[in-house]
Amino acid sequence: MKKVYVLIVALFVFVLVSCKKDEQFVSGDERFVVNGYCAVDLGLSVKWATCNVGASSQEGYGDYFDWDEAMSIVEWGDGWRLPTETEYEELLNNCIWIWTTQRGVSGYNVLSKNNDNSIFLPAAGWWDTMVLGRGLGEYWSSSFDDFFEDHARHLFFSDGNQNMSGLGTDVSISVRLVIE
Repeated sequence: MKKVYVLIVALFVFVLVSCKKDEQFVSGDERFVVNGYCAVDLGLSVKWATCNVGASSQEGYGDYFDWDEAMSIVEWGDGWRLPTETEYEELLNNCIWIWTTQRGVSGYNVLSKNNDNSIFLPAAGWWDTMVLGRGLGEYWSSSFDDFFEDHARHLFFSDGNQNMSGLGTDVSISVRLVIE
């Protein structure tokens, strides 16, 4: 019985450390831990990770990936994947985008119109031998660009602007994963 109690307490502490409400800026209680990573239910077709790949908090920029690297991310385990362009469009159309600075990091608080949950997307810029374009957010999708064969679709944003566009697959930008 003591071993079961210790196991339950250890699991509870792990969940709190892995997905702190104040660290992950999940405004409602619809958060989930999957393979040790937090996701939030925005009332959309998928649940969204609460931080970028390589970040330890919602404000963290995380790592930068070219598209081929982003497509092969396996460190988060089964089920986690890049969002499609359609899923980004759903995020754009079904959430309120509020430009803000959180703990010194500019980005968007993305608040669901379907429930009280939200995620923060930091404007992490992109990587080209050094970080460039801070104040801009760029996030890979899993969708190819219809116009250029060496481009993929990505979410692009700045203060007052959010849209999908094509980007050369050799550019290294942020990754935010989703799970069913």
